[in-house]
Amino acid sequence: MPNPRQAFDNHRAGPHLRSVPNLGQDDPPYERTAANELPPMMFQVRLVDGQRFSFCYSDVRQIYRRDAGRVRIDLHALAHTTIVIEGRNLDELVHCLGMSVVKWMRELDPRAAQSKDDQPEITLISVTTEAG
Repeated sequence: MPNPRQAFDNHRAGPHLRSVPNLGQDDPPYERTAANELPPMMFQVRLVDGQRFSFCYSDVRQIYRRDAGRVRIDLHALAHTTIVIEGRNLDELVHCLGMSVVKWMRELDPRAAQSKDDQPEITLISVTTEAG
């Protein structure tokens, strides 16, 4: 290296760290595709205990919304699978699932602070599979 002093001066400020995403209450409970992205072929369900399930949109047979706080998704592939999502303000999630633009959805960690009342929140996701 021709000028070692300049190399030390350049790195004296310390390492450059990239920002880490905030996993607090402002994080959405799901992510949808951007306007310029193609719709995904699958969506992922992330449970609070670390389990992750991926499902094909082509297997979705019915999306049922009883009210803004409970959604049921019926999937038919090799086995009949039902996903029940409970929370609040889930109308936009139902709309996005119907348009096949949700990439993933996740449960709220029970230790995390609750989001604002007008924000969507998923408190429980249950996945049941029946052999058939």
